[in-house]
Amino acid sequence: MKMLVAKFTKGAGEEIFPMNKQTPSKSGWNYGQPPPSEPADWIVQWAPEKLETLETLDIQKNICAALNSRLKMRWLIGVERGLVKGCLMDRLDRDLIGNAFSYAVTREFVPDLDLDLISLKFHIVSDGEETFDDEGKFKAIIEIAVTSKTNSIYQLSSGRCFYLHGGIVCCENIEKFRKIWQDAAINRENTESTSTTKASTSGTILTLLAGLVGGFVAAKYLIQKKIVS
Repeated sequence: MKMLVAKFTKGAGEEIFPMNKQTPSKSGWNYGQPPPSEPADWIVQWAPEKLETLETLDIQKNICAALNSRLKMRWLIGVERGLVKGCLMDRLDRDLIGNAFSYAVTREFVPDLDLDLISLKFHIVSDGEETFDDEGKFKAIIEIAVTSKTNSIYQLSSGRCFYLHGGIVCCENIEKFRKIWQDAAINRENTESTSTTKASTSGTILTLLAGLVGGFVAAKYLIQKKIVS
């Protein structure tokens, strides 16, 4: 089965191998500043300390929820209250996280997850000083993303199907989720149909009004002409 390779990046996606102690060039991931903006339908931000609680299921359910809700997701671990903080780690930590991510996305998904729909990146956080300390540790933002939308419906092998509703990740069985999705599609169609009807009605009313105004102007002209003659 295809395995993901975690990319360690600085700036705009430049890979760094090996990760020697060095000061990277200017990066958009600056400590205490907002993260670089990228288009996304759903943005998830975790403070650095939440990394210690990260489980395989967290990765699976967020990815599943984004895909089933037809949303592009950007999940940033190491961002607190909208500002870049970074998670302290070393190369071994990075590799462990990468392996855990690969494990999470290559198991449990039904059907098998298309790995071209997702990505994992590590971004070095710049704080104006040397990025790597004497022990080779550094601060990085972990970015898990759903980069494309799909018409497939995903569930985990346990039968759980996750989706986003009102900003909350919800869970149902596949049959109930299909019903929810179908109802939502029907509601969207009805809304679009109503909007079209309203637009058509508005156009008809405007046409009638224009006709009435035109008729009034013509009648007024004839009356004036009769009076003059």
